[in-house]
Amino acid sequence: MALDEDTAWVLWPEYFDIKRSRDQGRKVNKNLAISEPTVEVISKALEKLGIEHKVETEKSYPSNWHGHNGRVLAEKTMKKSELLAKIGQEISKIHLS
Repeated sequence: MALDEDTAWVLWPEYFDIKRSRDQGRKVNKNLAISEPTVEVISKALEKLGIEHKVETEKSYPSNWHGHNGRVLAEKTMKKSELLAKIGQEISKIHLS
């Protein structure tokens, strides 16, 4: 399946930042979050999961508009909550190694 940018899931590094609260944009449990997540780490996790994606480095999370941390567009292969949990598991492994 090809990546359709118009319907792809938008993934922000802030979703996986252990320093953020849920109100500040973290979307995964703290045990799946890491310190200072990047679009590169999310990209590596998606590659390991075999999910087509595109990194956009010039984008800013709406509530963190001054920080240009980028975002990742990911192919819709499952529910977003499932995808976030799987990415969280992978980035936790990547972060530990």
